[in-house]
Amino acid sequence: MAAGRDAVQRYAFERQPEHLWAVGETDQTLESLSARTSPVPRDNRDNLRRWELWAPRVEATFGPDYPHTLTTRGNVAFWTARCGDARKALRLSEALLRDRARVLGRDYPTRSRPATTSLSGPACAGMPARRCGFPCNPINYLRQSRTALAR
Repeated sequence: MAAGRDAVQRYAFERQPEHLWAVGETDQTLESLSARTSPVPRDNRDNLRRWELWAPRVEATFGPDYPHTLTTRGNVAFWTARCGDARKALRLSEALLRDRARVLGRDYPTRSRPATTSLSGPACAGMPARRCGFPCNPINYLRQSRTALAR
C-alpha cells in the first residue's frame, strides 16, 4: 500500500508542472517548479536540471524579455551557483541583470532596496527568485558570487 502511495506522490512531484503547462497555467507551472526544489544539497543538480529543461520552453513561448523567462533564467543562475560553478553562475547572473535593467528599467525596486520591497520574496532566504527573475538584491548577489570566485 505504501509503495503505491509513494509512486503516486513521485508522479505528482515530477509531472505536475507538465500538466499545468498543458492547460495553460503558466504562473502555476513556475510556482510548482519552485515548490518542488529540494533544499538538500545532494539534490542541487536535479534542481538545476529541472530549470535548465524548462528554460528553452519558457523562452520559446514568451520571448526573452517576459517575466517568466527572466524568472527561469534567475533560477538557472541560482542553481548553477548552488552546484558549485561560480564562474558560470556569475556570467549568467550578470547577463540577467543587464537584461532585467533593460526590460524593467535601471531604477526597478529590487535593484538595490531591501528584501521587503522585493517581488521575489523568499529569494533572500536562499530560495530562487519568483517574479522579478532575480534574487531580491542582485547587487549583493553578484558581490557574493565574485567573493566566492576569489576564494
